[in-house]
Amino acid sequence: MRNFFALIVLVAVIVVGLLAGGIGVAAYNSTPQAVTKNVVSNAVENLANREELEPVKQVLTGGSVEIRAADLKVDDEATFKFEAGAKLYFSPDAFYLQNLNVKGYGVDLSADAYISEDLIYVKENDVLGGAYGVIKKELAKELENSIFAPDANTDYALNETTFEELMTFCDSLKNTKAKDMQKDLEKLLDRYMKEFWKIALDAVEISSEKDEARVGGERVTAKIVTIEIDDAAVAEIIEKMYDYIRDDKKLIDFIDEYEDTLAPALSQYLMLDEDDSLADFVSDAIDEAQDSVDLIVEELYDSDDIDIDIEIVTDTFGSKLMLLTVEVDGYELFEIDCGAAGLEKTDEITVSVMGDEILTYTVKENSKEAFKSSLTFDGDEIFNLTFDKKRESFKISLFDGEIIAKGTYTEKGDTTTLTLKSLEIDGDVITGTLTVIIDENDKMPSPEKAKNVNQISDITVEDIQKWLEKLEELYEKAEDNFYKAMEEQNVGF
Repeated sequence: MRNFFALIVLVAVIVVGLLAGGIGVAAYNSTPQAVTKNVVSNAVENLANREELEPVKQVLTGGSVEIRAADLKVDDEATFKFEAGAKLYFSPDAFYLQNLNVKGYGVDLSADAYISEDLIYVKENDVLGGAYGVIKKELAKELENSIFAPDANTDYALNETTFEELMTFCDSLKNTKAKDMQKDLEKLLDRYMKEFWKIALDAVEISSEKDEARVGGERVTAKIVTIEIDDAAVAEIIEKMYDYIRDDKKLIDFIDEYEDTLAPALSQYLMLDEDDSLADFVSDAIDEAQDSVDLIVEELYDSDDIDIDIEIVTDTFGSKLMLLTVEVDGYELFEIDCGAAGLEKTDEITVSVMGDEILTYTVKENSKEAFKSSLTFDGDEIFNLTFDKKRESFKISLFDGEIIAKGTYTEKGDTTTLTLKSLEIDGDVITGTLTVIIDENDKMPSPEKAKNVNQISDITVEDIQKWLEKLEELYEKAEDNFYKAMEEQNVGF
């Protein structure tokens, strides 16, 4: 009983708390409850705002990454003559892989791939002979008229069960309410999260004081918030959250409004018949849970098994997380130490479990001359990164030196170009040309127009046979040329 409920509370308070980063507070308030909400909200934002993560954020919201490789040599023994590369564009609602190309050993192929909310396609001319893809809202019709339909009498026809499941998925794609449902679901969850905060912070014993604390190896003046969770607090949280959900008519209204979207995906798991109402099913299930909730709550009020203490150490303004400690039955279960500078600016973040350091991220230097950082997990070094800003060079060591990459880099505006000079893997040294170009503000080009994309119903059995024959031909050609090149270099495989 104790371990089970301790785990529930621990996950609920910490994980749910972290997810509540979007709640925030309208203005600073000095109460322990407000400090708790404020510092958790800021912690998520501060972590995302770290200097190292800024290029990643920019690229993923509207930039590109281009990769080019050619003529790799292994230990000066074998040279692989080829050219390969691709450019990946990112945006909030689409992904575009442009000019994925491979050239060498008699093969020269180039392809594009595009994925968005409305359209998915692959374009390649030498094998496919054009662009083939899916307009999502037309997928069901296309499948019914394709060589993959069960009644198509082809070698590629799907069985009835698989096809029905696929058609159910297609129906969900056609539903025009999906976007509205996602927005309303976010509002619903946000309201539940706020209610959870209100109930949880009222149920637990929470206090704060201004005192000295040791964080990041130094003593600092801080605000220390202490949260004490016992059986009665958990009982109150469960009881009040259940009552809130049971009495929430907007939840049933939400399910009723979007039943056409939700039911196809949930019916097989909930054992619903076609005529059953999902809203009625959920409403009945919540009502029927009353006895179980009452039993759990009663048992919790009569027990004394749960003893969880959470200590949050912040700056004196209560806005910057410096240390978070969770104790169960007087023993330290979990700790994250962000140092006095907090998550956004700290040079070291340490995560400990049961008193042992499990994960440590360290910025060893961040100056005009260099940037150096490392990450260790359970004593093993995952990566060690060095950027020499004066020489414009870098070195990346992975897995305690099993993989070592060295090269140069240049920065110009929003564009960073990294050129790999050597790559060492388990003692084997690979040299050649490998370039990565990161553009933080590179607008995605327009994709192929949907009317120019061949749909699934356009694919014939002869098409597939022709594609397979072409691929086999290219494979055999590349294989022959590759082995000839290796023989010329006296390299055996």
